[in-house]
Amino acid sequence: MDSRLMRAIKALKGERCWYVSCGGRVGASFQLAFGGKVKREFPINNKAHSPAFRNNDPEFGLLVWSSWRLSKGSWILATSDEWDERADSAARLRSLKGLRVSQAVAQGAFSDLSLAFSDGKRLDVFCDRFRTRSSIENNWELFSGPNRIGGV
Repeated sequence: MDSRLMRAIKALKGERCWYVSCGGRVGASFQLAFGGKVKREFPINNKAHSPAFRNNDPEFGLLVWSSWRLSKGSWILATSDEWDERADSAARLRSLKGLRVSQAVAQGAFSDLSLAFSDGKRLDVFCDRFRTRSSIENNWELFSGPNRIGGV
C-alpha cells in the first residue's frame, strides 16, 4: 500500500461520519462520508440522498465493495453476507452517522481495513476480492473530495 493512502487512513482518526450511503441496487456496498464537506462541481440528482451529500463530496469518502462486518463488543450488528436477509442491516450501518473514528488501520498481508468508532462500534472490511471479472477491482477505496487517494 502506498504511503499517501496510509497517511489518509491515519487522518481518519478523530473525523466524524456525517453520511452513510447504502441500500438500494448497490447491495451490501456502501460509502461513508467523513470530515468536512467539499462543494461538488455537479450535484447528485438522486433524491434518495440527503441535500448535504447531493451537494458536497466528503473530505474523506470510504467506498466499500468487499465483505464487511459491523460489530460492537462481542455482538455482530450487521454483515455483508446478511444484507439481503435482514431488513435492519441498512439502519444498523447508518447508525455510524454522527460517530467519530477513534482508530483507523489497514493491516495484514491483504490490507484489511478496521475502523473503531466513538461508541464502541467497529467496522471491519475484509479484502476478499481478487482476480474478479467485475468492473470493480478494489475491496475498498478512499477519496478526498472528488479525487481518489487509492484503494486495495
